[in-house]
This record gives sequence, C-alpha cells and structure tokens, in this order.
Amino acid sequence: MNYLAHAFLSPPDDAVLLGNMACDMIRPSDAESLPEGIRNGMALHHAIDRSADSHGAFREIRSLLHRRHLPYAGVLLDVILDHYLARYWQDYAEISLQDFSSRVYDVLSVSIKDQLIPGHFNRLASALITNDWFGSYASMKGLSLALGRLNYRSSREIPVSLIMETVNLEYERIRLSFIELMNSLTGSYGHIQ
Repeated sequence: MNYLAHAFLSPPDDAVLLGNMACDMIRPSDAESLPEGIRNGMALHHAIDRSADSHGAFREIRSLLHRRHLPYAGVLLDVILDHYLARYWQDYAEISLQDFSSRVYDVLSVSIKDQLIPGHFNRLASALITNDWFGSYASMKGLSLALGRLNYRSSREIPVSLIMETVNLEYERIRLSFIELMNSLTGSYGHIQ
C-alpha cells in the first residue's frame, strides 16, 4: 500500500498518521527519539504492509506484474493500488477524497513546519501536497505520473508505458483483486473516514 492507502487506514490521530505515512523514510536509529504516536504509526505501517503482502489478492496482482518482467513489482503495485483507492474512493469513505486529502495535507503541513519527521520525508510531503498526489491518483494520467516519480529513487528504469499497458489490459482483474484486498484491510484496520 502506498501513501493514500496508509493515510486512509490510519486512525484519526495526527501522530499515528504521520508515522504510518513516513515510516519507509525514517531510519530505525531516528525512530527511537520520535514521539510514541509516530512510533505507533510506524508499527501500524508495518502491520498493514505485512497483511497486504501476505494476502492472496495482493500476491495474485504482484505475480501478474512479475510475469510481465516488471522490476519492483511490489512497489509498483503499491502505487497502482492507490490509483484504485482514489478512483473508487466513494465505495470506502464517507467523506470526499478532496476533504480527506485536505485534512491529511494540513497534518503534513504542520509536520513540515515543525520538522516533526527527520530525513527526506518533509521534501516528499511538500511535493505530495503541492501536486495533490492523492487527487491525481484517481486518473490514469496521475497514475502514470506517480509511477514515473519512482524513477527518481530507482537504480533501474521503471518502464511506465509497459506498466500502464498492463494496468489497461488487466484493469478489471486488478480491480476485483483490489476490492478483495481492501475489504480485508478495512476489516482489520479501517476507520470510518
């Protein structure tokens, strides 16, 4: 799961939300000095990832990407699943994606201003807010842009056109697996948004 899904599956606690979203960018040595709420968010992040990665629906979609010889299939899938969550947001949340995004972006803005998270997360959070990543995930163009951003952190070229071709060809199959996965995750971690 990527940033939108982790934010969505967070309880209404700003510190937990920050830890859940920033977890992958926090060094373990830095985590010890962070407030308990942020550490709890990091623990939630790891639990969500373990649940998603071991779920049959996630493994099925990841194997589809592997069969196309796509590098970093798990990371790609995290971004692709954020597209499906944004696209079908109304099926999972009581508030609009725009209102949810504004709330999360406000929390991130405070974190940036107060330098609550060490390392590179503040730069990423600033780009996330400025470019409205959550809202952009809903469109195929936004998905393509999000996948292209992975090239900034990757040592191997991410073949965005091949990934988009795969998503287009298998859109419904991926959607059905996404529904199964999200029903499981919201049953375990979901909070009414």
